[in-house]
Amino acid sequence: MLYVLDHVDKKFIVIDPSRVPEWCEDVPYRKYGQTITHFYKKYTTAMNVNSPRWDQNIYKWSFTHEKGIVEDEEKGYSTGYLVLQYMSWWKSIQSMEICTDRVTMRQNLIIYILSLGVNAYRQLLPAEAKNYLSRINEWDIK
Repeated sequence: MLYVLDHVDKKFIVIDPSRVPEWCEDVPYRKYGQTITHFYKKYTTAMNVNSPRWDQNIYKWSFTHEKGIVEDEEKGYSTGYLVLQYMSWWKSIQSMEICTDRVTMRQNLIIYILSLGVNAYRQLLPAEAKNYLSRINEWDIK
């Protein structure tokens, strides 16, 4: 689950690839009531440390369960991979297609992690692996 907080427009948006149960399809807020309560307490504590004068009440912000989210068909096993894609997609200037194939999602994540400049072990990869990763990502991997 991914929370998006818009402090300017006072919006609380949830991006959640898990299914919304039938009993709360008409009001998705019901599914997230307890989660939002725990989140509110932790977020308020963090904001009071960061900005002691902050006194917003998130409960009064408009709540939205983002529409058009790809549902996790694997009973939760791919939710994290989908959320990572939505984090990249949110407010992106490029249009992005969300990958739903579980094998491809996992492969893309491993390729991305191996290719990152902050990966200390990247230098230990064989030249063939670096060449392969460079061709896939179109990055210069050294």
